Amino acid sequence: MNTMKKTDDKQNISESTVELIRKSIRAGRFVPGQRLVESDLIQQFNTTNRQVRDALRLLEGEGLIKIEKNRGARVREISNHEVACILDILNSLSVLAVQKALEVSAEPDIKKIIEKSLTETRKFKKNLSTNITVHNFLNENVRFWDTIASVVNNPFLWEINSKLETLLSRLKVQGLTISSSPDLWIAKHEEILVAILNQDAKRAEKLVIKSSNDVTKAIIGLSKDVFSQE
Repeated sequence: MNTMKKTDDKQNISESTVELIRKSIRAGRFVPGQRLVESDLIQQFNTTNRQVRDALRLLEGEGLIKIEKNRGARVREISNHEVACILDILNSLSVLAVQKALEVSAEPDIKKIIEKSLTETRKFKKNLSTNITVHNFLNENVRFWDTIASVVNNPFLWEINSKLETLLSRLKVQGLTISSSPDLWIAKHEEILVAILNQDAKRAEKLVIKSSNDVTKAIIGLSKDVFSQE
């Protein structure tokens, strides 16, 4: 019995290490191409050598990192082809997520979440002059779609959405400012949320498709330096 408990504890710690590294990549604390030194990770996350190695192998399987013989692990960069493929799936999931969100949008608790997201969307647009980096716009897109996914009673949609968004975090956009129109990134977010609150399904879905196409165009249109050349 005690042996089983210890095994479960070790598995939980290992899973926690995976999640901590994954979140650090998604938040931009570990950037594309950065070496992930095991001793640093052990100290930073208060874990063990074995748990770090297990975590790195799992993350390699997810495509987030690359482990090279005699060179260790690094955060994988992402090609423009990978980005296009990921966005194809995310765009389809976005339509589904909004359809499902519309089904529950009249519920008081859900309505409050959507209204709060609408307030945050308007705040971001109001402060555009200080939010002009690509990283900020990507984060705003993640925040927006995380809100939609969070109100949908489908944990698989949430999980897939989160994993794909994390894969996109491997774009090399640190310090990069947008050169295209800000409208390509966030123009339809406010209108989508209003349509959901008004339970206007036809308009909401139309806006989602337009928004998805615009964001795809904006991301694919970034400079070649943003993508992996491997």
